[in-house]
Amino acid sequence: QLRAVHRHNSRTLEAITQRLQSDGFVSNDDRFTNCQGRAYICGKEAACRSFPNNTSKCVCPHDLSTPTGDLRCPVRLTVPLSPRPIHNIIPPTVNATNSTTPIPQLEQ
Repeated sequence: QLRAVHRHNSRTLEAITQRLQSDGFVSNDDRFTNCQGRAYICGKEAACRSFPNNTSKCVCPHDLSTPTGDLRCPVRLTVPLSPRPIHNIIPPTVNATNSTTPIPQLEQ
């Protein structure tokens, strides 16, 4: 099983290397088409997008642009490392904090 994983990783690396070494820039580049089932060819930042006519293409998820020649997305939205406070918390009303309900009596 470990050999199968190693072979898969080797094929993935070979496919990425081959795409990076092909000539030309990204506009209408064949390097970024027909990625369905082989999403690894899009690199780590781009994703494979399928279309209704059974074609697929590598796109950057933030703006649907084509990745650069080195398989990167120029526009990336990142999440900040430090958490931010949530400002839309609505405190409970005064009546809700002071209200009590009596315990119902058991019927015999």
